Amino acid sequence: MKASTPICLFGFMGSGKSVLGKELAGRLERSFYDLDDFIEAKAGKSISDIFNQYGEYYFRKLERTCLKEIVKKSNAVIALGGGAACFYDHISYINQTSFSIYLRLTPKGLVERLKDNTGNRPLLKDLTDKELQSYVTNRLKQRSVFYEQADLTIDNLELKSTLERIIRKLPE
Repeated sequence: MKASTPICLFGFMGSGKSVLGKELAGRLERSFYDLDDFIEAKAGKSISDIFNQYGEYYFRKLERTCLKEIVKKSNAVIALGGGAACFYDHISYINQTSFSIYLRLTPKGLVERLKDNTGNRPLLKDLTDKELQSYVTNRLKQRSVFYEQADLTIDNLELKSTLERIIRKLPE
C-alpha cells in the first residue's frame, strides 16, 4: 500500500470507527476525516436534520457525492458512516480507491454501545431496547455482505489492542 493510499474504516454504527480512526491517523501521521462530519459541513445541517427534512434517500445521494470527494484525500484515515459501504457501488469504489477495514462487533456488543445514545442517531430514534436489539441484528445481517468485502476485518475489542492489530496488518 502506498503511503498516500487512504484507509477507510467502516462497520455498523457504534463500532468505534471515529474513535479508532483518530487514534490510527495520529499513529500513522495521517489526516483524519469523518464522512458524517464532512457531509454535515457540506450540507450546513446535522445528519439528523438531513434525515428529518429530506429523508434517507436524499441523505444517501449526498453521502455518495461526499464519499467520492473524501476518498480522493491522500494520506488519510477516513471513518465512514455505518451504511456508507452498503449503498450503490460504494463497496467496490472504496476497495478500488483505498485500503478498507471492517470493524466487526456482535449484535450484543453493538446494542450495548448504542443503547444510551439512540437519540443522536436518526435511524434509532425512539426505539425501545427490544426494538433496538431486533433492528441491530436484522440490519447487521443485511449489511454484513458488504462489510465482509473489506480488505481487512478486525474484531473490535479494545482500542489499544485493536489499533496495534491494524498497524501490524497494514500492507507495506
